[in-house]
Amino acid sequence: MDVLWLILDSLSFTATPFAHGGPDTLPGLSTLADETGVVFTDAYVPGPKSPSSHGSFLTGQLPSRTGMHEAYPRFDTDLPTIADALSGSHQSYLISSNPFLFNGLDKRFSETTFLNDRDYLLFGDATDPTEFKWE
Repeated sequence: MDVLWLILDSLSFTATPFAHGGPDTLPGLSTLADETGVVFTDAYVPGPKSPSSHGSFLTGQLPSRTGMHEAYPRFDTDLPTIADALSGSHQSYLISSNPFLFNGLDKRFSETTFLNDRDYLLFGDATDPTEFKWE
């Protein structure tokens, strides 16, 4: 069995291609999700920002157990992660531009790619998302 766990962080469900009437930006993934996937439309996060939420997503534990939260955005516990659960039977890949995933949560994946560390633009005329900063 192949597993793809796609987390669209800081994005409303209606802005994704998985929502009915959403933009047609990922037609291949939309088809895959429709045919064989599960899309969780009523999920809630356990914290207000990325560190606490990602720690919980990848461990299944609350921020109070992971120790990872906004004031301490590091995962330095030996709690098992989804990468640990898959390690006996699957290769696991973490691909993200979110730096909070690379503060310890990345250590147990087979391979990782931090998109902010490399030339990730596939199309020369594309807009570079790193040019847009919080105002």
